[in-house]
Amino acid sequence: ARPGEDVLVRVDSGSVSVDAGDESRDVAAGETIAIAAGAAPRAAPQALTDEMLGWTTDSLVVSERPLRDVLPQIARWYALDLWVADSALLDRPVALRAGLGSSGEVIRALEESANVRIRNVDRRLFITDAPGTAPARPARGRSA
Repeated sequence: ARPGEDVLVRVDSGSVSVDAGDESRDVAAGETIAIAAGAAPRAAPQALTDEMLGWTTDSLVVSERPLRDVLPQIARWYALDLWVADSALLDRPVALRAGLGSSGEVIRALEESANVRIRNVDRRLFITDAPGTAPARPARGRSA
């Protein structure tokens, strides 16, 4: 796992025993558990399972995450460096599923989900508000 990410264990057949810290948990076929650093294993929510294991079905899956959390995933899986014209857009929620083999597909999905447009300006991809969209507002408690 990358720093700050949970480790997921999904069992497709049979069963396994998972040790995490001082805890041990049996996991049966069809179950998925999540383990955070220093925490006991817990049942993994379906959205987390879909996101973290999407790559096993050749997909990037995002379930209601702010754009700021999605951009590093897009950079990782598609080698796209996206620039944000207005930092308030980083708080826009994103939910998408896109094939890992198509940067065009993830761009279209991102535009639709976050109601943004992605434009090539001097060989840089910039994310801007979609036409007709209300201006993005800064997150509460943060300065833009």
